Amino acid sequence: MSTRPSVLRTFPQVLATTLLLGCTGGKVGTLYSDTGDEEADTDTDTDTDTDTDTDADTDTDTDTDADTDADTDADTDADTDEDGDGWTIEAGDCDDTLAEVNPGAEEDCYDGLDNDCDAATADCDCDGDGVDAEECDGEDCDDTNPDTYPGATELTDGEDNNCDGEEDEGVYCNAFFPMSNSPTAARVYSTTPQNGTTYIETVTIGSWDSGTGSGTLDRNYFDGGGSSFDAVEDRLCVTGRMGIAGWEMSGGTGLSTTVTYDVARVELAAEADLTSGHTWSFDYTATDSLGLLDYSASGTYTVIGDTTYTTPAGTFDVVEVENDYTLVDNGSSSLLGLDLDREGKVTLYYVERLGVLYSEDIADDGTVVETRELQTYNGFYP
Repeated sequence: MSTRPSVLRTFPQVLATTLLLGCTGGKVGTLYSDTGDEEADTDTDTDTDTDTDTDADTDTDTDTDADTDADTDADTDADTDEDGDGWTIEAGDCDDTLAEVNPGAEEDCYDGLDNDCDAATADCDCDGDGVDAEECDGEDCDDTNPDTYPGATELTDGEDNNCDGEEDEGVYCNAFFPMSNSPTAARVYSTTPQNGTTYIETVTIGSWDSGTGSGTLDRNYFDGGGSSFDAVEDRLCVTGRMGIAGWEMSGGTGLSTTVTYDVARVELAAEADLTSGHTWSFDYTATDSLGLLDYSASGTYTVIGDTTYTTPAGTFDVVEVENDYTLVDNGSSSLLGLDLDREGKVTLYYVERLGVLYSEDIADDGTVVETRELQTYNGFYP
């Protein structure tokens, strides 16, 4: 018991308001001639061997093989490259009049040309999803994303996947309290509770089952020094309304406690109801597994309306919601060091597909119970 008072007085103060109130590329030819030998026979032999054979054997075969085939192959199609793109027709250039057309070029979408000389490369379906782009009078509203085309399944990616004019519709229980993003998605807040210490609060999605509409939201609080605390919220979705049924808190000492609500509190109304003037109420009692916490909470949420708000994370269009509450201590241990008998107001600014941008809890006596301001985020698509 010696460590319990200091531990209990520290991390419950960090988390109590947040969790209680909802901050959320050829040969050449030869010439031969035989001229013969004309002999002058002076033999006086009267043998009138007058062989007048004039066969001078003058081979008149001039064999003037005038084959001038000097292999001057006058073939003028010497693999020319008329457009100077480094590709010849013989090498595969399907249009030697356009430098932007050759087998090494990248397909330029929607120009009506077969830039890469590959008929299999679509000019009007550049993302390969089987649907022509709107630029070619098709119906694909984003021809750079194969997950986007009419009839596609809507994803939590900030895109209009099914080309119906809306982004991420139907994938969240409530787009203003996103729970369907990847577990790597994170939001980082600067959070200052009633004890005055400013914490770096990192919020991630622990789990989400769209079938049951339930999951967990994980929060880690770090004071920049040596202290760190964790909270895991049990989240519920009922007909588009986001609620919380309890939470588990643990600290560096190994001490942990589980807080349970007798009735889940609806923290955010369905998107269609987030219009100026809409209200809803809550009334529940919370107790913990250590037997130290016991209080009741009741109050009314009111949608104030649309506005803009700026934090270090940027300027956003937001929906402003106020929570007027009353807390009644039913006998919680004084070891907690919490003021659970008070009335006050929590003001929250919600961003679609991102969640809470800023919140503050101010008691009726002017005491600032807690402030939370978004500093950075990743994996969300506001």
